Amino acid sequence: VRQGQSQTFTITPDTGYAIEDVQIDAGTPNAIDAGATSSYTFPNVQADQTISATFNLIQPNNPMTWDWSSQGWGNWQYTWTVSGTQTGPNSPLGPEIDNGVGVFGTNTNLLAGSTESDVTNTFTDPTGTGWNTLIFNGALGASDVPGGRWMTITVNGQEVFGATELQTPPGDADQPFTIVASFPQTSSAMVTLSQGQDPAWGPDFPMYCNSLTIGEENTQQMSTMTALVSKPKITFTIPDGSEWSGNKTTSKVGA
Repeated sequence: VRQGQSQTFTITPDTGYAIEDVQIDAGTPNAIDAGATSSYTFPNVQADQTISATFNLIQPNNPMTWDWSSQGWGNWQYTWTVSGTQTGPNSPLGPEIDNGVGVFGTNTNLLAGSTESDVTNTFTDPTGTGWNTLIFNGALGASDVPGGRWMTITVNGQEVFGATELQTPPGDADQPFTIVASFPQTSSAMVTLSQGQDPAWGPDFPMYCNSLTIGEENTQQMSTMTALVSKPKITFTIPDGSEWSGNKTTSKVGA
């Protein structure tokens, strides 16, 4: 920012999260606690300044939680497949509980093949209200081919999340993650967790499951924390005095 100019920042949380707090110049004598604001402007900038935001997870209404540490695998259905040239035995990995964590996947010996494993369970809302949001906590086993190591979550056959380890979540190296996803309102949710790798060699491809919560989006909390924020046009002038063609005005929904 050129000295004396102003700069506006818009804070936008991921789906299922809300802004908890915004701190300006934290740890300095000029520190400002801006609160749960979705926009902040630095006026008349004369020196280096900082801005940081923290977020919290919005808990859904009417929640149903499956905790693998206490409930095990129960009625979850498991399938697994491998394809390609097999150089040794291939077998299922789990489903099992290891140190309070649900684990499923495959043990493989492949030559540039592929592998996939899935677990499925159907949940029915006894209240009849229904659900439209899920929160999954877990981790995906590390891989030397992160672009081919993938996972998906489907609800009633519709994919609500899909990514490889190049994305965060899930990220790489067995790092715990939280996934928040929405789906059409339903009182019966068939949830499928799928994971695999292509190309795959071996020796194993685990997925770790801590908890799954399905519920109804907390619309009251979302409405009090979410507002349409119109970001004013920020003009950047290149050295020859003309206006940069990338200048534009955008609008975002921020909590």
